[in-house]
Amino acid sequence: MGYEGRSNNNDIFAKEVEVLKKKGEYKETRENHNEEALWKELYTSEFTRLRREYPDKNEQGEDVDDEWYESKAIEYADAMLKLKKRMQE
Repeated sequence: MGYEGRSNNNDIFAKEVEVLKKKGEYKETRENHNEEALWKELYTSEFTRLRREYPDKNEQGEDVDDEWYESKAIEYADAMLKLKKRMQE
């Protein structure tokens, strides 16, 4: 009789471990989704800001196009996200 109780406890423990793993996976998935959403928001705001501040030429006086806006917005969004992560550590 004592062994049956142990087996039941092992099953409960195994289920608990499984639930905790799923919660961890869900949390990681949610964090990744939130990070992606934040990055998209940062990228969009930087792209818009750059278009507003540099409608025709950049700081060096060079003509700008969508490719320039995109590359700078990606660069700035990446940098801001890295800074946010570093501040949270």
